[in-house]
Amino acid sequence: MSRRRRFPLLPVLALVLAATGVVGTLDRPSNPSVQPSVLAAGNKVESTALYCTGLTSAKYGAVGRVTLINTTGESRGVTVSASSNTGQRWTTELHVAGYSSQVIRPGDQLTGDSYGLTALVGGGGVIGVVSTTARGAEAPCITTGETTWYAAGFDTTVGSNAALSIYNPTATPAVLNVTTYSSSGFNAPAPFQGLSVGPHAQVRLDLGTQIVATPNVGVRVNVLRGVVDVVGVQRSGSRVSFNSGSTAETTAVLFPRVTTANNAVAQIRVANPGPLPADVTLRVALAPYKVSPLVETVPAYSSALIKVTPNPAIPAAGYASVQMSSTQPVFTALATGTSAGTWLSPPGTLSARYLISDIYGQGYDAAALSNVSSHSAKVDALIMDRPGQTPSRHSATLGANSTEDFTSLFGQDLKGKIVMLVAGAPVLQVTLTLPTNPIGGIVIEPLDGR
Repeated sequence: MSRRRRFPLLPVLALVLAATGVVGTLDRPSNPSVQPSVLAAGNKVESTALYCTGLTSAKYGAVGRVTLINTTGESRGVTVSASSNTGQRWTTELHVAGYSSQVIRPGDQLTGDSYGLTALVGGGGVIGVVSTTARGAEAPCITTGETTWYAAGFDTTVGSNAALSIYNPTATPAVLNVTTYSSSGFNAPAPFQGLSVGPHAQVRLDLGTQIVATPNVGVRVNVLRGVVDVVGVQRSGSRVSFNSGSTAETTAVLFPRVTTANNAVAQIRVANPGPLPADVTLRVALAPYKVSPLVETVPAYSSALIKVTPNPAIPAAGYASVQMSSTQPVFTALATGTSAGTWLSPPGTLSARYLISDIYGQGYDAAALSNVSSHSAKVDALIMDRPGQTPSRHSATLGANSTEDFTSLFGQDLKGKIVMLVAGAPVLQVTLTLPTNPIGGIVIEPLDGR
């Protein structure tokens, strides 16, 4: 939840969200510290662009769709341009009605093993999400190309496959270097250096071709020229997940919903790209139990993992809240599932606005809202129960430095709904888990409009 990557739902929302102008352009020289958000863009925005990647052919397990969600009451015209890794192109025009969505399946139109897509929208308020047909993988489309990208936790051992889906949404070539970090240290494979991605082209970079039979691989993408959209695609056993990564290293991450259930697996995977060892500490809150901090030293240019579940020091008692801190900048991922396979998810982001869309129509096992500030925060929820329906508005107060479930805050479930969350400042983190047995096996990203 992973960067990124993530709307005015009511005309009255204009009273809450001021128009902020057109979203960021593609020629930014570096990743901005605060990326523009489609969610904050009012109806005066003339156009926006969404860049989406991650989907594959059946061969690589991530068959699926791109869903465009119009969070305004006005119809939006969209020009869609898609590319495959074989060089095929496809373009179409469509309209997304107010408070409704449209689904695009690039694999039905193009021959190839992976796909990238640009959606040029006439106006603001349209958000995109990539999801697999097999429930379990979602990645937000982004509005600004990336020049630096980090993602942790990939696995290239037997029974697993890890790849980067890289899409160049611009009219000029992009050139990039890919480096990796594992328990055996730093690696910069020659085929991954000076990699060129042509204009409006898409490539699939199989990590296992160079980083053979290696668990817990961290990846850094450094774009030397141009910008790209990157999504990691991990297959672990039969489980496929998207890792949308992040655009910066960090020394602190909150994972508010980490499973400790019986028969579940939960690991914090960490990569240290720096020249000094990183002392990483996990503080686990699991009421009513008191859990001693978990500490791990991650060597320079290396990776490590810390087991939350199963762990004899941590009781099997549902969801835990895990706060990670590090003495050096690192990047992380959460791996969850069972011994038969795991899903990867990126760390959450902070924002003032989020969209929750029940793409799979099954609701959520957990939908946690975290206020990371030292002051209470008022949160508005604009809830659309059915396509085309004007949303209803609800308000709640989230206490300082606290996490609560959406249902307990607003008295509403999320099954089949689209919900816009608005706070007064970027102090909100939203964490979603899909229904699984045991609980917490699939953690997916909400959309924050980036």
